[in-house]
Amino acid sequence: MVKKIPLSTRLILTVALSFQSISLVQAAVLRVSQTDPACSRGKSLCYPTIQAAVEAARGGDSVEIEPGVYREKITIASKNTSPAAGEDDRIVIAAVTPDTVTIVEPGQSDKPDDDKSPHASDREARGLIMIHHSRYITLRSLTITGSKAAGIQLRGDQSGNLGIHLERNRLFRNGSRFDEGGILVGPGNSGTVIINNLVYSNQGSGIRIEGPAAGPSVDGPSASAKPQDDGGDEPIFLVENTIHGNGWNGVAVDASKPVMLVNNAITANGTADASEGGRVGVALRGSNDGLSLYNNLICGNRLGETSGEVFAGQHADNRTPLGTEATGVLATPECASSGGVYEAAAGLDGRPGTRDDDFKLLEAGTGHLPSPAIDRGVDPLALGLDLHFDTALYAADYAASNVRPVDKDINRPEDYDVGARELPCGCTNVCFSQCSIRVDPATGSSREVCAPSPFWDPSTQCCDSTTGQVDERHLGEAMTACPDTRVQNPSFSLCDDTDGCSAGNPLNKQNPTDPAEICGPHFRFGTLDPKEDLPCNNHDCCYETCNRTKNECDLAFNSDMLAVCNQPVSGFCATLVPNCIGWTVSYFDGVVAFSGSAYTNGQNRSCQCCLNK
Repeated sequence: MVKKIPLSTRLILTVALSFQSISLVQAAVLRVSQTDPACSRGKSLCYPTIQAAVEAARGGDSVEIEPGVYREKITIASKNTSPAAGEDDRIVIAAVTPDTVTIVEPGQSDKPDDDKSPHASDREARGLIMIHHSRYITLRSLTITGSKAAGIQLRGDQSGNLGIHLERNRLFRNGSRFDEGGILVGPGNSGTVIINNLVYSNQGSGIRIEGPAAGPSVDGPSASAKPQDDGGDEPIFLVENTIHGNGWNGVAVDASKPVMLVNNAITANGTADASEGGRVGVALRGSNDGLSLYNNLICGNRLGETSGEVFAGQHADNRTPLGTEATGVLATPECASSGGVYEAAAGLDGRPGTRDDDFKLLEAGTGHLPSPAIDRGVDPLALGLDLHFDTALYAADYAASNVRPVDKDINRPEDYDVGARELPCGCTNVCFSQCSIRVDPATGSSREVCAPSPFWDPSTQCCDSTTGQVDERHLGEAMTACPDTRVQNPSFSLCDDTDGCSAGNPLNKQNPTDPAEICGPHFRFGTLDPKEDLPCNNHDCCYETCNRTKNECDLAFNSDMLAVCNQPVSGFCATLVPNCIGWTVSYFDGVVAFSGSAYTNGQNRSCQCCLNK
């Protein structure tokens, strides 16, 4: 007889299974391809436009964009709107390969548009990429150019955005009609992180951050006059960006907006005619003690490096050509010209404001010092930025992930370059050598050289040659703590602890088959003199050579003994050869069976290891 399940129980089971199925939903990868929109190459979830993929994306999904030029405006709206949404729900929209995805104004080339007539419809559709009423969105490795308005707009509305990340993007020649520049951050937008971007040759300001108040801002009308909800009290972070050659200000900040600038290169801005809205590096309208600046290079901006009370809040180790803007600002005359900061900012074509502009930092050379941006950044950990976002963000630069920091001047173990490009070190092994700048006092020329690293002691520390991480070595536990990564202890005197053939020969002198030593040096396996090249001595030394295996030491011991037995000999001594070979077998069998502890002790005495390995 089959017993029926009560209706109430079935309902409970149905609900439970439904919740189980919801919990098993996996984050999806949505692919965008202009050449394969039907997924003919075996991929799934393909879309012909970025907008289509964005609309389909849900919390935790990623949108991977294949190479191409995409002529479309993209609106990212109402994503992760639940108050419970968090980092696990972040939607990442990124190029599959950096510097291969270009987004331009639909129906337009990427050339600037000189028509600045105030069409209301265009102003309503601000931003080539616009994000509003969304949480935990990342834009990464995109080239954004040719927009009439801002390249990227984080719209400020009643709901605002939260936790938006703009990482490793290239924005140039945007804002042709409305002077809105590269990135426009509206009111709200708490916890926005703008990091490792190249923002250059835009018509308005490179990055403009609007405050909560309505009315005119530091460089143009406000995007919204509605009351704002910041979604929290997290500041806006501008970290490790290169902001160069924009028409108005490099960075423009409205009053009462908490903003933190760290390790940015803000250079040669203010290229547009006249002075409306400002032509400086960092412009602040009104009073804002929530604006803080650490280790920024603010140099060569046409009408000054700053305007307003930029340094009224927290600040340290910022650099300008004169250093007179505030107490603690460091004078750096060589940064007054872009040629003293970047190797070839205009790129291979020699024309500024094009796709190939390259902001690689100037290395040392004949007649000039290296860029003042090299090794002048602050470790973001020292500022506590890891409390606000993942440390992997500032370990990257524009071109690649996990490349910072690189020390070039041997003045501390970890140095960050200022700007979006981290200059690589030509020294191949970060443990044994580091980059250094040497200046010839006679000619004034400078060059990069590799020098021994002063930051680790190989006798007491381990160093990972890939990452440069230094850790304390541990002695006496190599065989158990790190059997696969132990290394020779340089302070151990190798072979000083040999004792001949102690296990089978109390005299420690020769093979016992020749007690009268009538054969002279023949058949001798070991002595107490560690310098003698004899089988027992060599076997003891092998056990104390770090990372030699017991088996290879024992086999070498057997070969050495047979070589002793088979050396040329005559007379009575020749009759002892079979006995010698017999002792060889006995010695070999003995060490194979009974010398395990001697091998372990030898390795523990001579080796050392890093427990983190």
